[in-house]
Amino acid sequence: MKQKRFYIIILSLLVVGVAWFSYNLMDANQVKGPTICLFKNVSSLPCPACGSTRSAMLITQGELKKAALQNPLGFLLVLGLFSLPIWLLHDLITRRASLFQFSQSINEVLKKPQYSYPLIILILINWCWNIFKGL
Repeated sequence: MKQKRFYIIILSLLVVGVAWFSYNLMDANQVKGPTICLFKNVSSLPCPACGSTRSAMLITQGELKKAALQNPLGFLLVLGLFSLPIWLLHDLITRRASLFQFSQSINEVLKKPQYSYPLIILILINWCWNIFKGL
């Protein structure tokens, strides 16, 4: 993927993510609302990421154990929502492409089975956990 396209996609995803997170922060008392998960809407089964928003909300409230039980991917979501804007701004100010280079190096690492297979297994375990919990 070309560098410019990468940054446009990351920025777009970040804007949507921050908007969704902000929307949920404003209505933090909702226990269950309509799901936007296409996979769950079609199959009635949760995807591996189902519960990530609720997990992120719990993290912002300091409920780390509850967040981990809801969906551990929420920690990655929060990390991304808070670190990516800073990283994008850094790259813009310094006119560097450190985020793009980091992404490329992660892609190279994940092409190796000794790294990608354990990651896939962890995602599958998380998916089974989501199904078991009845998300």
